[in-house]
Amino acid sequence: MKDLHCHLLPGLDDGSQSFSDTEEMLESASSSGITMIAATSHYSPEMELRYDDTWKDVSELAAKYSIRLLKGTEYDLEYLADIPSEKLRPIGDTKFLLVDMNRNYIIHSMVNLFFKLKLAGFRIIFAHPERMLPRESLKELLTLLEENGIFIQLDTGSIVGRYGNLAKSNATFILDHGGCHLLGNDAHKPQHFLFRECRSILDKRYGQGLFELLAERNPAEILAGNDPFPSPKRKTFWERLLRRDCCI
Repeated sequence: MKDLHCHLLPGLDDGSQSFSDTEEMLESASSSGITMIAATSHYSPEMELRYDDTWKDVSELAAKYSIRLLKGTEYDLEYLADIPSEKLRPIGDTKFLLVDMNRNYIIHSMVNLFFKLKLAGFRIIFAHPERMLPRESLKELLTLLEENGIFIQLDTGSIVGRYGNLAKSNATFILDHGGCHLLGNDAHKPQHFLFRECRSILDKRYGQGLFELLAERNPAEILAGNDPFPSPKRKTFWERLLRRDCCI
């Protein structure tokens, strides 16, 4: 499995605070079946000064756990417009940027920024929108993202309920309506690698195949430079009932 959202570089953000923490995270990731991780530390000018050297050291450590470490950064939309495009760090060697927003960001102010990034050749992955907004505002955001060709990453922690009922309900809403392209653990600690728990929930509600699409196939598409596939919409109760009757 491939996890393209993780905060395991020590001392660069609110994730791992030491190499000991990082090693525990790598052990947990390996135990959960992860073979590739993008080290997407939160952007800050201070982080940038230490990122490359820290990434190199952790990459060597990750290899001991048979994990390939990719470069990446998680950018807050509030600060993204001030960073020259040539200084941005997409995931791996691709043109895919991982971005998020704070709760006070004005949704429609995103459009010009998205246009600017597209002109520079970037594709955008929007991280964990299910955690940011109440349902009605979320619907508005999802419409804007779809209209602008933005891809959506859900946190496994939201799906399993670690962030509360609203985030879990919002994640289910996005999945039911076919709006998800990618799963990420967004791990800041060893116990945050939740692919297995998430898979159990998705298999039960949507059947087998969805988890593999969002945690294996689509990450591979992204790393190959291709657009990921959207999750299929969940069939209604009557559609599921009719399909079951047809198979009897």
